[in-house]
Amino acid sequence: MKEFYLKNEDKQKLISNTINEVGLGYFDRKSGSRIVYTGQSRDFLPEDAVDLLGYATWREITDAVKTLAVYRGVYQEGFRYFRFNIPGALRGGDSIQGIQGVAKASALSPAVLSEARLRVSEHGQATGDGDMELVHPGIGPTDVDYGHVITKGDLIATWYPGELLPYIDLRLATVKLVGA
Repeated sequence: MKEFYLKNEDKQKLISNTINEVGLGYFDRKSGSRIVYTGQSRDFLPEDAVDLLGYATWREITDAVKTLAVYRGVYQEGFRYFRFNIPGALRGGDSIQGIQGVAKASALSPAVLSEARLRVSEHGQATGDGDMELVHPGIGPTDVDYGHVITKGDLIATWYPGELLPYIDLRLATVKLVGA
């Protein structure tokens, strides 16, 4: 597959359009997969995220997401998918680290999965749509040096450090009632 890198001006336009449409706070990632400063006690702020995304090179991987088995269930029509590297430091020299706060259920043992629980996600609480997520209290996140940006039209739909994983609407899942 031919590699395609998004032009800097196109990337900046996506970032600007997103800020104008939904605000700078849209780039905030305080929990789950996120970026942290290493060796410092300060938070990675939305403006830091915008700086990182503006600085990083975005390699388009939409064709791979459509066709490769490793991305099964990820592709949605009308979206474009990009991968970027997380440098060890921002332009100002501050050290940063990507944190992936999710894992594929297929990568976890049955014993570990049996301890996972379903809850309304932070996204679902914020938007009021009731979006659900599976959580496991005993497994910590992993360090990553890459992330993904997903766009739709002239806006950034989402961005995050770590692996591209499929969205599964757990509100549609069935629950086995064992006490009945």
